[in-house]
Amino acid sequence: MKRAEAQAVLGELAAGQFGLVTSAQAREYGVDAVTVHRLQAAGLLQQVGHGVYQVAGAVTPTHLEIRVAWLRLNPQRPAWERDGRGERDGVVSHASACLLHELGDIPAPKVELTVTGKLQARDRWVRLRRHSQPLPEQDVTLVDGLPATTVERTILDLIKDGVDAGHLGGVIAEAERRGALDLPALAERAARFASRYSMPKATGMEVLTGLAAAAGQRLQSEQASELLGETAAAAYTAGQVDAFSALLEQRLREEGWQGGEALSQLLAPLRNALAHPVGGETSNLAAALETLLEPTRSVAERLDPAQLIPVFLTLQRHTESIAPYTAASTSSLASALLKFADAVRTASIAHPAASPRALEPNRSARPEIDPADLAEDDTDETEG
Repeated sequence: MKRAEAQAVLGELAAGQFGLVTSAQAREYGVDAVTVHRLQAAGLLQQVGHGVYQVAGAVTPTHLEIRVAWLRLNPQRPAWERDGRGERDGVVSHASACLLHELGDIPAPKVELTVTGKLQARDRWVRLRRHSQPLPEQDVTLVDGLPATTVERTILDLIKDGVDAGHLGGVIAEAERRGALDLPALAERAARFASRYSMPKATGMEVLTGLAAAAGQRLQSEQASELLGETAAAAYTAGQVDAFSALLEQRLREEGWQGGEALSQLLAPLRNALAHPVGGETSNLAAALETLLEPTRSVAERLDPAQLIPVFLTLQRHTESIAPYTAASTSSLASALLKFADAVRTASIAHPAASPRALEPNRSARPEIDPADLAEDDTDETEG
């Protein structure tokens, strides 16, 4: 094959895989080793790894080392045919997945790839995590053209490894701020690894908040729950129930909370109930809260149950501080708050994604184990 023709063939291959091509792919497409060497000598190919080349004119891709390691797992097969499900496909995982997702600052001295089968690492700077079965489809996503574990699965893998809490907590908090994380789903799966961080009886949500605290951060859902209760108490005692939403949103902005969409869903029924002026009479407020009982189930289906419960139990706890301003109406307010919290709990339990550990006071029971979380073999780490 002539040089110009070989250059065109390799250029077309590289266009679909980050500007890179392997020597094995070159052979598959009729470009022999001698021609590859001549193209390299002419500056038309640049070697970036053993048997991996970048074509001239291509922009150097981000995370080049990860891409080279991933291509070398199955050097004959083009990148666009590898979705992470095949035995030699490989999925970027653990700390390397954090790099791809641009989350936190967890040290990643080696490229970490999750594989099935008996593949061996070809390079000392690559660490393979062997699984007996491919990762569940819902745990794999595409990041800049590379199959990688989702944010949720990445954090779960790091929790399972017992990664330093200070680093891991920063990853969790940042992922939540970005809206890249289904917090209750992660909490449900993380609960069984609580002992990794000396919290054997903790709920999954307590594990996550504890890790965030170790990083000197707080989860926004935790902050929102507290702010909701504090602002509600201030609104009640000042007789400004109709200004509740505005006060809360102002506090959230001051705190830099970014979960506006979820909060809007949470407050929608409350806003509707308070649309009609109720002044400072808590009996009217109690009646307004009663009207929230009907839409509670639909709210719970859309939101994090673990966030809903503490939010409204916080309101209940503030009843005592409201008492001096409510006189005889306090009992009706307390009753309404209790009924509302119970309704939220009932609706949340009915929700399939709800965590029983987040809703029940008995923490001795462990959640059912997801077989997907046990797929990794005991001898899962292979270093070249």
